[in-house]
Order: sequence, then C-alpha cells, then structure tokens
Amino acid sequence: AALLFVWRGELWLSVVGLIVGGGGVLLVFVVLRSRYRRQIAEQLPDVLYLMARSLRAGLSLEQAIAMTGEQGAKPLADEFRRCTTQLKLGLAVPTALALIAKRIQLLDFDVFVSTVSLYYAMGGNLAVLLDRLAASIRDRNLFRGHFRTATALSRVTATFIGLMSPLLLLYYALYPPDHVRAFFESPTGWIAVAVAVVLQIIGIVWLYRLMKVEY
Repeated sequence: AALLFVWRGELWLSVVGLIVGGGGVLLVFVVLRSRYRRQIAEQLPDVLYLMARSLRAGLSLEQAIAMTGEQGAKPLADEFRRCTTQLKLGLAVPTALALIAKRIQLLDFDVFVSTVSLYYAMGGNLAVLLDRLAASIRDRNLFRGHFRTATALSRVTATFIGLMSPLLLLYYALYPPDHVRAFFESPTGWIAVAVAVVLQIIGIVWLYRLMKVEY
C-alpha cells in the first residue's frame, strides 16, 4: 500500500501506511512470541516431571530428553526434538539446552538449564531437583494466571489506548485527508509526527511494563 501511494505521488500517505502497517506487523510478532513463550511456560512443569520419572526409571538424561521430545506436547516437544538432534551431532547436554534457552528467552527454562549444568559439574540427584523445580514453576504459573485474570480489563484498556492513535491517524489520512496532509507538508509537521510516534512508542512500552509481572 505504501508503494502504491508513492507511485500516485502521495508521499505523506505512504508514510502513514508505513507507520500503521509496520506497527501492526510488530504488534502481531510480539503477540505471537508472547503466546509461544506462555505455552512453553505452561508445559514446562509437566515436562520436568516426565523427565524426573524417566531418570528414576533408569534412563540417562539424553534418553529422557529424547523421550520428552517424542511424548511431550508442542511447542516444547519440538524444542526438545531439536535438542536431541544436536546431541546426536556431538553437543554436550548443557550446551544444547543453553541454545534452547537463548532462543526462547524464558526465565524458568534458564533455571532448568542452570540446574542441569550444576548437576553435570557437581553431581547429585537430578530427579529430585527436577521435581522441586517443576513444583516451583507450577506455583509461579498459578500466580501468573491469577494475575492475568485480575488485570484482564486493564490489559484490554491498555491495548485499546495503544491502537487508538494509529487507527485514528489512518482514518483521517484516508477519509478527510486534508486534516493529516498539513502535517506532512512542512518541516514542523514532520517534527510533530516524529515526536508523536516516539511518545506513542514510549507509552506502549510503559503500559507493557506496568502490566508485566515477574514472580
């Protein structure tokens, strides 16, 4: 759409399209990534319990990871299948798990990787450690669920506030375009638009930080 506006000579409309379209793509990416990480966080306790039972049954950690990849639920099972492939190529278990942690960037999984690394360095009963870690993660997930329920209305309001300005800008750019064209026909207007975009981004990040909780 932005290229079409450029071809028609409506440069200011192409800028509006880039702002709204780029923001929409970024928002979709953030939402999908957040949903992916939340699914992994919810599946992680069951996976750790499964690995602990496998270790008690006499399997090695490598075999427990492979079985988790085969029997676990997606998307976490896909990560462990990828880890199994890397183990077959010769990577050490802590290194392969660290690559997963770097990719998904989840605090609970980082703790799991640290636990496995400590086990390889110091020894100990890994099955007991995984059971305790799974119980702790399940407790945190329960708290997050209560928090998300309690703040559902606030998050909807924050989303509406974040989307309202770009949508209004797009509306005024397409229907009564004279209202918006003035901003893109003078240097002062460009500065005002740039400042508005920066303030909008700061506001969205601020709302996101207010709605985010770590436990």
